Amino acid sequence: MSDLLPAVRDLLRAHGEVTFTVPDPDGGLGRYAGELTAHGTHRPWQTWTDLADLLHAHLLTPQRPADGRVQITLRAHAPARDPDHAGYGPDGDWARVNKLEDPVFLTTFVEALRRVNPRPAAAFSPSA
Repeated sequence: MSDLLPAVRDLLRAHGEVTFTVPDPDGGLGRYAGELTAHGTHRPWQTWTDLADLLHAHLLTPQRPADGRVQITLRAHAPARDPDHAGYGPDGDWARVNKLEDPVFLTTFVEALRRVNPRPAAAFSPSA
Protein backbone atom coordinates (compact mmCIF):
# COMPACT_ATOMS: atom_id res chain seq x y z
CA MET A 1 0.00 0.00 0.00
CA SER A 2 2.94 2.35 0.63
CA ASP A 3 3.72 2.23 -3.12
CA LEU A 4 0.12 1.99 -4.32
CA LEU A 5 -1.33 4.98 -2.45
CA PRO A 6 1.04 7.67 -3.80
CA ALA A 7 0.86 6.23 -7.32
CA VAL A 8 -2.95 6.22 -7.32
CA ARG A 9 -3.01 9.74 -5.79
CA ASP A 10 -0.69 11.07 -8.52
CA LEU A 11 -2.69 9.45 -11.34
CA LEU A 12 -5.96 10.68 -9.87
CA ARG A 13 -4.63 14.25 -9.66
CA ALA A 14 -3.29 14.10 -13.21
CA HIS A 15 -6.25 12.41 -14.91
CA GLY A 16 -9.25 12.70 -12.56
CA GLU A 17 -9.84 8.96 -12.77
CA VAL A 18 -7.70 5.88 -12.31
CA THR A 19 -8.45 2.20 -12.95
CA PHE A 20 -6.37 -0.71 -11.65
CA THR A 21 -6.76 -4.43 -11.08
CA VAL A 22 -6.36 -6.08 -7.69
CA PRO A 23 -7.02 -9.47 -6.09
CA ASP A 24 -10.76 -9.94 -5.52
CA PRO A 25 -11.42 -9.20 -1.83
CA ASP A 26 -14.16 -11.86 -1.85
CA GLY A 27 -11.48 -14.49 -2.49
CA GLY A 28 -9.71 -13.60 0.73
CA LEU A 29 -12.59 -13.83 3.19
CA GLY A 30 -11.18 -14.70 6.61
CA ARG A 31 -7.74 -13.33 5.73
CA TYR A 32 -6.13 -10.24 7.14
CA ALA A 33 -5.08 -7.29 4.98
CA GLY A 34 -1.64 -7.95 3.56
CA GLU A 35 -1.84 -11.75 3.53
CA LEU A 36 -0.78 -13.35 0.28
CA THR A 37 -3.26 -15.28 -1.84
CA ALA A 38 -2.89 -17.13 -5.12
CA HIS A 39 -3.85 -13.83 -6.86
CA GLY A 40 -1.68 -11.43 -4.84
CA THR A 41 -1.92 -9.39 -1.65
CA HIS A 42 -5.33 -9.53 0.02
CA ARG A 43 -7.00 -6.25 0.84
CA PRO A 44 -10.65 -6.15 1.99
CA TRP A 45 -13.28 -3.95 0.36
CA GLN A 46 -12.95 -1.53 3.29
CA THR A 47 -9.39 -0.81 2.16
CA TRP A 48 -10.64 0.41 -1.21
CA THR A 49 -13.48 2.50 0.23
CA ASP A 50 -11.04 4.05 2.72
CA LEU A 51 -8.58 4.79 -0.09
CA ALA A 52 -11.32 6.50 -2.11
CA ASP A 53 -12.32 8.60 0.91
CA LEU A 54 -8.73 9.59 1.69
CA LEU A 55 -8.16 10.64 -1.91
CA HIS A 56 -11.48 12.54 -2.14
CA ALA A 57 -12.73 10.20 -4.84
CA HIS A 58 -15.72 8.04 -5.67
CA LEU A 59 -15.25 4.28 -5.75
CA LEU A 60 -17.12 3.20 -8.85
CA THR A 61 -18.76 -0.22 -9.13
CA PRO A 62 -15.95 -2.77 -9.48
CA GLN A 63 -15.78 -5.09 -12.49
CA ARG A 64 -14.55 -8.71 -12.59
CA PRO A 65 -12.31 -9.01 -15.69
CA ALA A 66 -10.71 -12.33 -14.67
CA ASP A 67 -10.96 -15.09 -12.12
CA GLY A 68 -9.71 -13.93 -8.76
CA ARG A 69 -9.26 -10.28 -9.76
CA VAL A 70 -11.39 -7.14 -9.76
CA GLN A 71 -10.98 -3.88 -11.60
CA ILE A 72 -11.33 -0.84 -9.38
CA THR A 73 -11.93 2.68 -10.65
CA LEU A 74 -11.61 5.80 -8.54
CA ARG A 75 -13.00 9.08 -9.88
CA ALA A 76 -12.06 12.38 -8.28
CA HIS A 77 -14.88 14.29 -6.65
CA ALA A 78 -16.10 17.17 -8.78
CA PRO A 79 -15.14 20.59 -7.45
CA ALA A 80 -17.84 21.73 -5.07
CA ARG A 81 -18.49 24.75 -2.96
CA ASP A 82 -17.95 24.59 0.78
CA PRO A 83 -21.07 23.02 2.35
CA ASP A 84 -20.88 25.66 5.10
CA HIS A 85 -21.41 28.51 2.62
CA ALA A 86 -25.15 28.69 3.35
CA GLY A 87 -24.92 27.73 7.01
CA TYR A 88 -26.82 24.92 8.68
CA GLY A 89 -30.37 26.08 7.93
CA PRO A 90 -32.93 24.30 5.75
CA ASP A 91 -31.58 26.00 2.61
CA GLY A 92 -27.97 24.91 3.17
CA ASP A 93 -26.23 21.91 1.65
CA TRP A 94 -26.05 20.24 5.05
CA ALA A 95 -29.86 19.93 5.02
CA ARG A 96 -29.45 17.33 2.26
CA VAL A 97 -27.54 14.99 4.58
CA ASN A 98 -29.56 12.19 6.16
CA LYS A 99 -27.30 10.93 8.94
CA LEU A 100 -29.70 8.06 9.64
CA GLU A 101 -28.53 6.55 6.32
CA ASP A 102 -24.95 6.39 7.64
CA PRO A 103 -24.59 2.99 9.36
CA VAL A 104 -21.76 4.16 11.65
CA PHE A 105 -23.70 7.23 12.79
CA LEU A 106 -26.93 5.26 13.22
CA THR A 107 -25.30 2.48 15.24
CA THR A 108 -23.43 4.85 17.57
CA PHE A 109 -26.50 7.09 17.95
CA VAL A 110 -28.74 4.17 18.91
CA GLU A 111 -26.08 2.87 21.31
CA ALA A 112 -25.79 6.31 22.93
CA LEU A 113 -29.57 6.48 23.37
CA ARG A 114 -29.59 2.98 24.85
CA ARG A 115 -26.92 3.99 27.38
CA VAL A 116 -28.65 7.17 28.57
CA ASN A 117 -32.10 5.53 28.45
CA PRO A 118 -34.05 8.79 28.00
CA ARG A 119 -37.44 9.02 29.68
CA PRO A 120 -40.48 9.47 27.42
CA ALA A 121 -41.45 13.11 26.87
CA ALA A 122 -44.66 12.64 28.91
CA ALA A 123 -42.56 11.87 31.99
CA PHE A 124 -41.05 15.39 32.03
CA SER A 125 -42.91 18.03 34.00
CA PRO A 126 -42.40 21.81 33.80
CA SER A 127 -41.86 22.01 37.56
CA ALA A 128 -39.03 19.47 37.62
